[in-house]
Amino acid sequence: MAKDKKIKKDNNPMIVLLSGILRGILRLYVYVAYRPKVIYENKETKKYIIRNPVIFIPNHVSAQDGPVCYFLFPNSALMVAKDWYEKKWIRFATYSRPAIPLDRHNLDTAWLRDAVAMIKSGKNVFIFPNNKNIILAANQAAELTTDKSLLVIPTKTIPQGITAVINYVSELSVEDNEATMLEEIKNVKTGQVTYAVRDTMIDDKVIKQDDYMGIGDAGILSVGRDMKQVTVDMVSAMMDDSSELISIYYGSDVSEEEAQKLSDELEAAYPDCDIELQFGGQPVYYYVVSAE
Repeated sequence: MAKDKKIKKDNNPMIVLLSGILRGILRLYVYVAYRPKVIYENKETKKYIIRNPVIFIPNHVSAQDGPVCYFLFPNSALMVAKDWYEKKWIRFATYSRPAIPLDRHNLDTAWLRDAVAMIKSGKNVFIFPNNKNIILAANQAAELTTDKSLLVIPTKTIPQGITAVINYVSELSVEDNEATMLEEIKNVKTGQVTYAVRDTMIDDKVIKQDDYMGIGDAGILSVGRDMKQVTVDMVSAMMDDSSELISIYYGSDVSEEEAQKLSDELEAAYPDCDIELQFGGQPVYYYVVSAE
């Protein structure tokens, strides 16, 4: 790391030139290979984004999303996994440009503490991670925050987060709301339908590339070539005698007509349950379904 700092300080003109040429080539590749279409709110916004440093929060679905944004906008900063940032070619490509290494194996929670510190209202703050991999970082941030009440509701999925928010009652105390949320998310079972990127075997199920998979809270619930049938089988594995509500959130790659057919089939299969169909618009996961 000392060597890296010295390089940055010396600002070697030759390295700056070569790095700039490499970025130019990569930027051209982005335009040719991906043909990105960027829509700006207005001309002033476009000018500001191009000329000034900005922060992007992408709907990240590919390992190439970061580089595409990085080379598409000349003043953007790249937050990159530290183990990737330490690769020589990435250091070279980002030379003289802002890049923020993130240790994903030992997550720094400073970003979360800073975000909380920016909330000026002084009210209690609830955090819903909606991902089991984020809960630890959120809890660490809560432990280090002493100036205001920061409460982490350990939601592992988006449906759990939705249920927690729905059960929030402004007239109740923070403690009562926290207790209610913690209790209610226990009743939510979640299933997500996506596709397999390679041949594998999980939970004693043989999975072929491009198979649809129904993934539950504890593992793979269904596998097959028919998306709707895989979803129906997944829901069947999620249901129990206490289930009263099935919520379906269909993704960006599913038409409303397809989603309605699924909803109708589940309504016929579970006449005693309420079925709610919502457009989630999520990528990668064709359906996110909850049963509670």
